[in-house]
Amino acid sequence: MAKFIETSKIDPNPYQTRFTYETESMEELKASIKQLGIVTPLVVRPIGDRFQLVSGSRRLLAAKELGLKEVPCVIKELSDKEAMEITITENLQRQDLNPIEEALGFQRLIEEFNYTHEKLAERLGKSRSYITNSLRLLKLNWQVQFDVLYKTISPWHARCLLQLDDFQQWAFANLIIDWNWSVEETKENVKRFLNGERYLTWIREIPIESINAEGRFRKWNNADEKKFVKSLSESIKEFGLMNPIKIYVHGTLIDGFGRLKACKMLGWKLIPAVIHFETAWLKMAVETNVLHKTMEGDKPKGNPILDKLVEMKVEPYHSYHQNIMDSLCKEMTAIQKIMEEVKG
Repeated sequence: MAKFIETSKIDPNPYQTRFTYETESMEELKASIKQLGIVTPLVVRPIGDRFQLVSGSRRLLAAKELGLKEVPCVIKELSDKEAMEITITENLQRQDLNPIEEALGFQRLIEEFNYTHEKLAERLGKSRSYITNSLRLLKLNWQVQFDVLYKTISPWHARCLLQLDDFQQWAFANLIIDWNWSVEETKENVKRFLNGERYLTWIREIPIESINAEGRFRKWNNADEKKFVKSLSESIKEFGLMNPIKIYVHGTLIDGFGRLKACKMLGWKLIPAVIHFETAWLKMAVETNVLHKTMEGDKPKGNPILDKLVEMKVEPYHSYHQNIMDSLCKEMTAIQKIMEEVKG
């Protein structure tokens, strides 16, 4: 039988593996509580003269936000392990649980109750491969896990990164976010990187005015060249641009000067471009990781470049979602300068 308990006497659940709530669904819940009250009581257990929440965290949060002083509760005498299993198992049955929260729930049950993947799958009505694949997400760089938790990238994107070094995962995650890569683009570029290819590539429409062709090509001023560009523009007008231009990620033109001029002549504002990102920048992520550990005191011996970086206190960028080019370019510039000094 339900009993009304003051919200101020209910302590949060220490076994909760859920950290995020959809704003829209919370607003719907509050609207429902305003109209109908709390239909399903919370479950709590007595701890001294207070109570600990077992299930109903969304309802309790909604009630507090609405200013309710009391909520209906069912009081159950439960051990720590019983309370933990009920909490985590109930959370894992919810449809809107984030994949990282789900993986944390699986991990907690395995650690606390010594479940095998097979036994846990049987207990929760999942396949063993589902449990195993879910737990793999917890091997990701912690910032990438936060990206998945807060839906900045999808779990399908994140799984593509599992073959990479910790900081390379972080670097790729920034590229996924900054350029809105599809899962297929992510797979292809991870494959290129692991195969040792020089560039990661993807196609996007880029503002023509943002493309820098200055200094890389001779100026096309003579009559034959102007005639060629005019002819090319007429062809593009009739058939469209058959081959995208090529640019570096920072906007410098690699190939397609004539096509760029022709599209500009036609008054285009955007142009399809194959964007090239040099994999050397991502390899720098490994050095960044070593540097970060070095600056925290885990100093490798016999590396004069890292020694010099520590001495200069060159702090690597770790601000969340800092643009990858800004981050790695700054570090590479510092390292190149120091390499010259060391060689000299």
